Parts: sequence; structure tokens; C-alpha cells
Amino acid sequence: MKLRTYNSRGFTLIELLVVLALTAVVMGLIFSPLMQSFQFTHRAEILVRAQDDSRLALSKVSHDLNEAMYVYDNTRSYINMPVVDRDGAPAVAHVYYAKVDMVLPRMKGYCIASDSVHTTGPREYDRGDEASPVCPVDGSALELRPVQPLTPDTLIVRYFIGLNDPTKPYHNRFLAQHDNSVPDNMYVLYRVEFNPYDDKLFDTTKSSSENLNDPDFFYNSAYAANWRKIARPVVSLNGTDMIKLEFDTTTGSPMVTPTVKFAPTAVYNDPLVATTGVVDSPEHGKTPATVFKSTYGNWVTPYSVAIERGGSTYKTAQFQVTENGVTYNDMGIFEDGDNSNPCIFDITKYLRTRATSKYGVGYIPANPKPSIAFTVDSRTGFVNFAFPAVDPTASDNASIILGGKTAVSLYSTTRAINQYYTDHQGGAWQDVYRLLTLNKPTTDANDYSYPLMNSTIVDGSVRVIAPDADANSFNFANPSAGKYMLYSKLPYFTMDPGVNQFTLDPDYPVLLGTGAIDPSMKGTAAIYFHSAQIQSGAENDRLPDNKDASGHDLCVYSYYEVQNNKQGDKLYADYVTKSLLTVTLGIRIYDPATGNPESVQLTNKIRLKNVAN
Repeated sequence: MKLRTYNSRGFTLIELLVVLALTAVVMGLIFSPLMQSFQFTHRAEILVRAQDDSRLALSKVSHDLNEAMYVYDNTRSYINMPVVDRDGAPAVAHVYYAKVDMVLPRMKGYCIASDSVHTTGPREYDRGDEASPVCPVDGSALELRPVQPLTPDTLIVRYFIGLNDPTKPYHNRFLAQHDNSVPDNMYVLYRVEFNPYDDKLFDTTKSSSENLNDPDFFYNSAYAANWRKIARPVVSLNGTDMIKLEFDTTTGSPMVTPTVKFAPTAVYNDPLVATTGVVDSPEHGKTPATVFKSTYGNWVTPYSVAIERGGSTYKTAQFQVTENGVTYNDMGIFEDGDNSNPCIFDITKYLRTRATSKYGVGYIPANPKPSIAFTVDSRTGFVNFAFPAVDPTASDNASIILGGKTAVSLYSTTRAINQYYTDHQGGAWQDVYRLLTLNKPTTDANDYSYPLMNSTIVDGSVRVIAPDADANSFNFANPSAGKYMLYSKLPYFTMDPGVNQFTLDPDYPVLLGTGAIDPSMKGTAAIYFHSAQIQSGAENDRLPDNKDASGHDLCVYSYYEVQNNKQGDKLYADYVTKSLLTVTLGIRIYDPATGNPESVQLTNKIRLKNVAN
């Protein structure tokens, strides 16, 4: 009988290797998409968490800024941030817009414990000086509500970016040059409430301004631990960093960009709006407004204002001027916005000299007189075209006679006014009212009463001080007659001024010898008086030769302002405003698996009620 034999040979090594290789390929094809989907899911979870925390943090910051009674200006205040250079050595970066201070309304705490727990006692409690007071019934946080009427709180609220542990150096293990064995110490967003006079937080020998602007407040060895005790993180995700750290390719020095910013907002081509409507009346006709306002105030230097008139553009720009060895960075008006052209009007010099002037008038060039002139109030965002016409010599004389600092644009003796009246009797000028012409163009460089080219008198700016003519029917022998008083103005179209009254013709037609209107005199105005109220001393027992009891000539003193903007001028402004705060809240959260950061960034613009400069 023949026995059957079997082949007991197993798999060869090559066959096993081939099988393993094929198995690895197949498993890779199966599990690679699965692992990628897990990674995508993990990254999505990280992003969702970052987005949720960003929204909550931005909502909290925005709520406080909207409620704030004061927000401190942080445009020139920076904080020092400890970081590392390219080699991992300690370094410090100056970072702007990484903190904001505000004063909220005074708050009362409201206990929100359920009725089953809160059975006795009040629900409202005085907050006191506790940043986070708790309900005495169940220890829960009190809901803070503003006290009515609103009053400023005694504490300052600060949001800022700081190290998670200010007593230790910055460390981010996801940066390749860092030691992975050292625990992370990255930047987070804090909220803190503090008393600016707390000697546990500040050096009280310094001013409150110095303490509030201290760039090392969170890292000062004497106070860092105390700040850390009261500061509360607003975002509490692990592996987050509130800065973007890069390095200069040449020097290796750190360049820090905060992902949370509290920065003023840039506004471009903001159309300025007149604060008053165009006056259109039988008395004045159409008169452009003198004051225009921007959408926001609290401008940051530099800024620019432009006027479009016809086909030309006039724009402000910075330029340097040296006077008496002192160099000033002035703001002036230039045609077509080109500061290589001659300056039309030096705004800064005018404001600087007006501040030191006895009668509140600044320097205006005599030749040539400005064809366009305005001033800018960067705090309110107002542009003003009204300029006082002041004659310092006349003002000094009037101050001696009238007492006090009396600003005078133009004055004339009653004798001269009466002489003009007498010379024009007869013919078409029979029984004309006594008048005084204002804002009459002149080539005299010293004539302060006509400071601007092509100017007109500002509606409502004219004031007249003249002798009282209402004593015993103009009897100047009466001791009360001749005393100076402020005359009252009547509408021009009534054309019937009484005693101690006047009317104003804002567009007085100055005639040429041919009887035609002199176009060069456009903008000249005239004050009309009662025909009998300032007659000469030779008539009706008036004071001899129109002099008062002290021997001074009796005069009519007038004051007015002028403007040279025109109807149809269009104004625009480019500026950065502190009144509109752009809050950027970004989070960089690192994926532990890859070390790559995932970024989320949200932005909100908040109009502030009051910027405390």
C-alpha cells in the first residue's frame, strides 16, 4: 500500500514581506482618510471653542465700553510685554493699543438667588469696593446694575493683555526654538477693577496719570503679585496666545502684534455738515454757515480738511516754520493740497497767537489777505469760518473809556458820522439815516477791520456800543445822557430804527461816481441809526463838540466777525478719531498635534460717550 505524502513547506520570507507590504498599503488606504477626518474634527472643535470664547469676550468688552461714563485715551500709552528674541533670550517689546481703561457707572448688586433660597432680607446690596461681590444668602455672584441717577464709579475697569503668570518669563512650546520641557506661559486677555490710589498696586508718590500709564504695571516686582490676584482672565482656553510673535530677519529682535486691540478708528472723506441751516431771509439773503462738524470728534494728529470750490481743492497739511529760533509743526491751508505752494492760511499760528492775544484775535497776514481761512477744533471735530475783526488800537482806547477788555472792530466819532449825514443831504440822499459802513475793503495793511479777502459779515455777530440818546429827548445836558450802552438790533427790512437801536444792511451797495455799484466793495455792510439820535453838540443843547464830561470824543464802537466761505463749498475731512473705538478680539489657539495656530478674529466699532483726555 502506497502512503500519500504532504508538502510541509511554509511561506517564504519574501512572501511574508510582500503580504505585509500589501497589508500596510491597504490599511493606509483605509485608515488615512479616517485619521484625517479625526484631525479635521479636532481642528473644528478647536475653532468652535475659539469662536465661542471670542464672541463672549467681545460681548463683555463691548458692553462695558457702551456703559462707560469715561474712557481714557490710550493712543499714546503702551505696555511692555516680556517676550524672547529669535535665539530664545529674554526681550521686551513696546506694544500700543493692548489695554484700555474706563470708568463705569456706580453699580448696585442684585441677588439672583431663587425664591426658595432667598426667603428673607433685601435683594439689592451696596456693591462697595469689591470687584466681584457675592450674594450673602447663597454666595452666588451679584448681578450688577447701574445706580440711578448715573454717577461715576470709584473703580477703574481695565482690559489688557498680560502673561498668564507675570512672575515667570514668556514661553510658547509651539515655537521651534523654545524648550519643550518648560511649561507654557503665554498671553491672555484680562479684566481687572482697581482703585488708582491703591498703594498695593501703585507707587502713591507718583501722580495718578503716571501710574495709569505705567508700561510695567503688571510686571513690576513690587506689585505684580497683587495685580495677578485681582485680574480675571476673560478667555480661558488652553494653548491660546494673544500675541503674534515674529522676528526681524536681520537683527532677530522680536516684533509683537497683539491679537486684541483697542484702537482709534480711521475715517476717510467724512462730509462735514453745517451746524446751522442756510439763512434765507429778506434781511440776509442766502448766507453760508460758519461752523461745520464732522461725524466724530477727538481727532488724532495728523488730520486733514479739504474744501472743494469750483474746480479747485484747498486742503490742510503739516509744514514747519521757524520763528525766533523755535521750530513749529504748523497746520496750514494749501491750494490743491500741495504744501510746496505758498501757504494760504496758517491755522496753527493763528490759534497760537490768538491764545495770547488781549482781545482774542490771532495773526492774520496783511498782504495778501487769506482768500480761504478757517480754524479746526480737533477735540470737537468742528471747522469754523468765523473770524473776529479786531482793531487793537481802537480796543485799547475803548477799554480806557468803557472799562474792561472791549474788543472793537471799527469805531467812529459821532462828529464824523454827523458830518457824513450832513454832506449827503439833498437830492436822492435827502433825510438819509445816519450810518456807519463796516468791512470796507482797503489796501491798508494795518486795517484790522477787513482781515480776510472777499469776506462778508457773519450774521448775528454785530454789536454796537454808543452814547445813550434817550435821556430827556436827547438832551445831553442831562447828567444821564451820553453814557455808553449796548444798542439793540432790529431786522433790517423794517428800516425804522428808534432811539438806541440800529439796523444792519449786510450787503451795502457802495456806489461809484457814475452811480453804478462798486464790485470791489462787495461784502461791505452798513449800520443805520435813528436820524436824530447822535446829532452834533451844537444842536438842541447837546454836549459841546460831541465830547463827554471827561473831554473824550463821543464814539460809536462796533464789533463783528467775518467769513469768506461761500455757498456751495463742499468740505471733507480725513482723520483718526478716539470717539469711535475699534475693538479687535482675536485668538490664536495652537493645535497640540501639529503645533500650528488656528486663528479667530472678531471686530466691533463702539462709539464712546466721553473720552477723558
